Amino acid sequence: NELINAIKSKKIKMLCVFPFETGIRFNIGAITSKAFEKKFSETIKTILEMLELFDAKKSEYCPYSGIELTEENSKYIPLFGNDFLKIKISNTGLTKLNDDIDKCNEEFQEAPNNYLKGLGGIVLGALIGVAIQIVLMLLGYVAAISAIVAIYLGIILYGKFGGKPNFMMVLMSLGITAAFLYGSTLFMYCVSATGYCQEANLKSYLFDALRYMLAHDAEFASEYKSNMIFTGVFILLGEIFSFSISIF
Repeated sequence: NELINAIKSKKIKMLCVFPFETGIRFNIGAITSKAFEKKFSETIKTILEMLELFDAKKSEYCPYSGIELTEENSKYIPLFGNDFLKIKISNTGLTKLNDDIDKCNEEFQEAPNNYLKGLGGIVLGALIGVAIQIVLMLLGYVAAISAIVAIYLGIILYGKFGGKPNFMMVLMSLGITAAFLYGSTLFMYCVSATGYCQEANLKSYLFDALRYMLAHDAEFASEYKSNMIFTGVFILLGEIFSFSISIF
């Protein structure tokens, strides 16, 4: 924890640091691929310096038990369930790891699951996402990206408010966020279509105006369909990313 707090104190932008069973996980973000190349090298350098400062043990020691590894007392295990990414762990460490996992699973099953409060967290995340979406649409930016923010905040708040990460959480998050964001998108395009119709001296409002614009303005219709599609894509991407974060 001291090492993690020390790295966080560096206040490196778009760097997420979290501990897991056999080490520390770093998520490094950047706006562009070119910026990422520079950011990655600088961040890795800082992390390595901090590891050396805290005298962190290297790969010849078990990341779970701390004992020195040999061919006889260790084995490789998949990391995050990925056979292509493995770490070496001592037999003692593996036994302790499995015992701790079993204990965590038992505690998870016994812990209360407050769906109602968790639902409130998802709704709050969706409302924040809607606010961001409206602002982006008014500024002329791609508003669909707000779906990732809405999903991520909703799942985080779901857990904070007492819900447990499970399949029901995914269904609730997906359904509620989609309803809020698609409803907001539909409303904004109805308002926009009404404005266009009024400029053309047509007495069409909201849904009638939207139907008219979709039928008579190819550019408007194309933008509307693209926004709806991208909103769905970003909702799914946000769900996958956020759920993967919540279970680790």
